[in-house]
Amino acid sequence: MAKHIHIHVGTAKARDAGLFSEAQIERLRSEYSKIKTINPDSPTYKELVGKLDQMSQPQLKQIIDARIAWLSSLARNRLPGSTR
Repeated sequence: MAKHIHIHVGTAKARDAGLFSEAQIERLRSEYSKIKTINPDSPTYKELVGKLDQMSQPQLKQIIDARIAWLSSLARNRLPGSTR
């Protein structure tokens, strides 16, 4: 996972709610679909996990529901009691 994908919350309404815009979700889905393998020992992976650990439950649910390759399963692991 050599490429860094920055996760930012976009529009004012989405920011106020702490959620991602549809465009951001689509970009994440597009970029993560290109990744074939992930090295859990890489600094990039550790940075990604750190960002997920800082997200609210509604943000994690949004990522899980978006079915983003790699990212949704990592988010699911951080949501207490999630069986999605």
